[in-house]
Amino acid sequence: MSPAADHPVFTPPSDPNIKIWRYMDFTKYVSMLETGGLYFSRIDLVGDPFEASSSQANIALRLQDYEETIEQLGVSSGADAAENYVASYSKILEWHRQWLYVNSWHMNEYESAAMWGLYAKTDEAIAVQSRFARLRECLPSEVNLEDDNPAGVYISEIKYIYYERDRLPEGNLLYPVIYKRKSFEYECELRAVIWDTTPSGDMSMNNPRRVQLVKVPLAEMIEAVYVAPTAPSWFRNLVAAVTVKYGYANTPIVSSSLAERPVY
Repeated sequence: MSPAADHPVFTPPSDPNIKIWRYMDFTKYVSMLETGGLYFSRIDLVGDPFEASSSQANIALRLQDYEETIEQLGVSSGADAAENYVASYSKILEWHRQWLYVNSWHMNEYESAAMWGLYAKTDEAIAVQSRFARLRECLPSEVNLEDDNPAGVYISEIKYIYYERDRLPEGNLLYPVIYKRKSFEYECELRAVIWDTTPSGDMSMNNPRRVQLVKVPLAEMIEAVYVAPTAPSWFRNLVAAVTVKYGYANTPIVSSSLAERPVY
């Protein structure tokens, strides 16, 4: 497959070999093996209402930023005209969220106890471990959606800011998708993004699709599968058997290092 596309908005990790992790329960792991791909969720449906939004600083300074743009567009001068233009831009940003899909990974050289607790809420959970370079090579540069329209696929590490005071870059609708609130900094997120340009700015359109499936060569993407630290031994054996059943006999199944007993 062609590697994920480059784009000036998206920032790859400085270390291409950094480990990345996707924590999930067993049913989602089986679904991954069954479909042979990764599910991308619409960003406006992932649970954080701040996803792909602007900061307070952006709102405060946007009038100033767009004075030159307003003049170039020939919009009548005056505070009301500027405010109307900025209000329209804000509506476009909010509407645009439904056309962005994301698939998220945790960047870390080691397992994360916090991630196990947050995203693998049962004993019967696993973590797929890969590397940024592997994911980039396995994802295509674009995918064809259900209506046969091509959509770009990008990867970026997430930048964390204080939305009360810090400012996101302006001038591209994609900037908000790579920023999150400081409260989520512990996630150390690497994010793959699909940008569906089907509506081409037609705000009368709403997106009927909640997820997008992207086929990937799992044997090349997955470096190892880790079993939750609290999982019983029979569950590790089940994970190994299911992995072999789906044709991935060479994929290492690893018991979490967090389950190791301390020494004194």
